Amino acid sequence: SGRVNDVVRDPDTGDLYVGGDFTAIDGVAAARVARWDGARWVSLGAGVGAVRDDTVTALAWDRSSRRLYAAGRFALAGGVAAANIAVWDGAAWQALGAGLRADDSLCVCELVLDSARGRLFAMGEFDDAGDAGVSNIAMWDGTRWNRLQSGLSGPVGHASLRDADGALFVTGTFSTAGGVSSPGLALWDGAAWQAMERPPGGLTATAWDAETGTLLGF
Repeated sequence: SGRVNDVVRDPDTGDLYVGGDFTAIDGVAAARVARWDGARWVSLGAGVGAVRDDTVTALAWDRSSRRLYAAGRFALAGGVAAANIAVWDGAAWQALGAGLRADDSLCVCELVLDSARGRLFAMGEFDDAGDAGVSNIAMWDGTRWNRLQSGLSGPVGHASLRDADGALFVTGTFSTAGGVSSPGLALWDGAAWQAMERPPGGLTATAWDAETGTLLGF
């Protein structure tokens, strides 16, 4: 029962992980996250969230460590305090530091994993990550949350990673990135924000084509 907001796939086993606002799936009790193993649905411990309005909005699968990251709007994951983001290690849920928070409405719309460099980017609409004041984007380095300069002036809708160097392309309704004018599209090069020209009509998503070295926009 409920809605599925995101789906990720384990490329090694073919298993699918789904996140949303459901509390059961195909008759199996599963609080807002579940795994399809090719034959049946499986819950991930006690799941995520505890109250009716809790939800999972974004997932990311770490192939190297075989861990699932889940973000959304919740205060508990597997009974453990976790502010709107947590990780499933195959046996239990764990918090990522003090998590993500917002003074007003919170949305974690996108998770992008840079597994080669041990980094997880969280994006959406929020003000704090761990003990760092941020603006709509933050990076988890495996130990703590980090600011990306002054962040983005508005919410992020989508992001894509250039695997070769870990550069991150983001789209959204922001007008500046790190204080640089870059309406709706910007590049984080690992050290600073770079302005990019948004095509006429705007973008809702991007994808990096490694074969051609081209950023695709949709």
